[in-house]
Order: sequence, then structure tokens, then C-alpha cells
Amino acid sequence: MRKKRLTKMKKKEIMEKANSVLSKYNLSATNKIDVVALANRAGFKVGESKKMLESDDGFMVVAPAEKGKVIGVNFDRSIEDKRFIIAHEMGHFFLHRDKLISNGAIMHRQRKKGKGALENEADFFAASILMPRESFKKEYENLKDLDYESQISTLQKIFLAPRESVERRVAEVCDD
Repeated sequence: MRKKRLTKMKKKEIMEKANSVLSKYNLSATNKIDVVALANRAGFKVGESKKMLESDDGFMVVAPAEKGKVIGVNFDRSIEDKRFIIAHEMGHFFLHRDKLISNGAIMHRQRKKGKGALENEADFFAASILMPRESFKKEYENLKDLDYESQISTLQKIFLAPRESVERRVAEVCDD
């Protein structure tokens, strides 16, 4: 499946939503967003599962009338991946809950393969939560004297985010 690109307008809309979520739950858009605390503040219980398939990254279930919200992540993923998966699932909740409702519940399962429009939007939301634009750009500028590999590695450590997400964020934020 080909990856569907987001328009500048859609990116702006998603970034504003991510900033609104951070603000609503009293978190500033800085380097080390505690994504579990954010999920908890939004009413989610977050846990890890050792019983997920290798191809599954995580899932979100929201009971009817939002009486219970759960995000589960694959136990075998790295801490960086787990953080991204949690933020990604929250992206689906905040951006797509109306599209994911079935019998009053909201359900979503995150798989490694296949990136349609909703997945790309949730990825961009996750990046906007974990690597807020201005903070990311500032850190990137501080690393301009380093080679690319060192820049990416350092940004990964600063934002505790997966390499692929950091590389994509550099292209989105710093190369425009």
C-alpha cells in the first residue's frame, strides 16, 4: 500500500489539535513529554501485552460512552516505539473517534505494515506530541555542526522517539 501524503493544511490542523491536547492536560510542548501521563490524564489506562503477535504494535479500545479507555502496546517493542505507539493511538482517539465507532465502542489495532490516510494522520499527531515543532527545531538547530548520523542519534535521545520518526520529523520541520 502506498503511503498517502498529508497536505500542509491537514498537517497544520493536526499540529493545532496536538498542541490543544497538550495544553488541555497541562503539558508544555517541550522535549520530554510523558506520554503515559498524558494518556492517563485523558482517561486512558496504558499497559503492555506479552501476548500480541509480532506484527501488532498496539491497540486502543474505548468502551461505549467512553466509560473505559485502554491503550495496549506490544511488550517486545523498544521504549521509543512504545511511546510512539501510545501517542499514535491517542491520535486516533482525538482525530478519528467518530470514524472508528462500532456499536458505541471505539476500537483500533496498530499493525506494522500498511499506511493509509488515517494511519499517517495518527503518525503525524504522535510526532507532534512527542517532538513538538518549535522544541524540535530548536534542538535540531543546536546540532547543525554535527554530521547527519549524530544529529539523528542525538535527537532520538533527546525526544526518546524511534529513528524513523525522528528522520521524518527532520524532513517535516527542519527542511521546509
